[in-house]
Amino acid sequence: MNFAVSFDGESAQIYRKGQGLVLREPTPQGMIAFGRMIDTEAKRQFFRDLFKRVKEGTRQNCVFLIPCSLTTAELGEYKKVAYSALGEVEFIPRAVAAANFWGVLNKVSLIVDIYECGTEVCLVQDGSIIHGGTIDEGMGLMKEAIRGFVAQNHQLKITDDVAKTAIEEVGSLFTNMKTQITLRGVNLETAQHDEIIFTAQDAYDALSQIYNRISKAIQKVLSHAHIDTVAQVKTGNFFVSGSGSQILGLKEFFLETLNLKITTSENARNAAILGGGALLNDLSIIKSIVSKN
Repeated sequence: MNFAVSFDGESAQIYRKGQGLVLREPTPQGMIAFGRMIDTEAKRQFFRDLFKRVKEGTRQNCVFLIPCSLTTAELGEYKKVAYSALGEVEFIPRAVAAANFWGVLNKVSLIVDIYECGTEVCLVQDGSIIHGGTIDEGMGLMKEAIRGFVAQNHQLKITDDVAKTAIEEVGSLFTNMKTQITLRGVNLETAQHDEIIFTAQDAYDALSQIYNRISKAIQKVLSHAHIDTVAQVKTGNFFVSGSGSQILGLKEFFLETLNLKITTSENARNAAILGGGALLNDLSIIKSIVSKN
């Protein structure tokens, strides 16, 4: 296998064996919605164009990272797009790739990967998802929540990029933060350009319900797990990755709502693609993961 690929809804990421992450390209609007991809010629051409920029010679082989809750039909849509540009393709759950990033592929671990299209909430053991799935609550819904909050409370229409900046700059799960940022957009009453002050408390009010739903999804997964599995998670095998793992107060939030300590890091935003890329060195492990999932 030569490449690992992740389409998280916001960007396409390509990892090349021996070189690391070689490409991150914004994906066209509507290419993926809530982790689902509908095959069209435009998407095939986008994918082919990406690989023209990074590959050499004949058709290459690839590990393609996917949400773990795809139906057979939904997986088929991914396959049509992938096979349009590549030779052999193996599809593995992005939660399993994230587990490999954390070095716990062969252990029992709770993997929560919060990315653009949604959140993977999965118990992983020996490269297999033993329980869990994909929920819609991800960075896409968080940006939508910020836009809705600003429109309702400040009568300002902002773009996705502005909402993303707000999350990155003042996003917090603390209720006592004093940071703030100026957001610019269009006044909904006058249709003129305008700006507002957006605070960390505003961000908390807009985002906390989404993180609460993620917390409840984790509780549900753990409620169906064997008591020994839960015990291993409680010993420190709870890992949070993806762009949504970078918000301030996340560790404290999960400790309060779940009574569980998490492991995360700044580099965790790229855990899935980096973990998938690290798998390229051992085809037997890739084949084993595919057979188990």
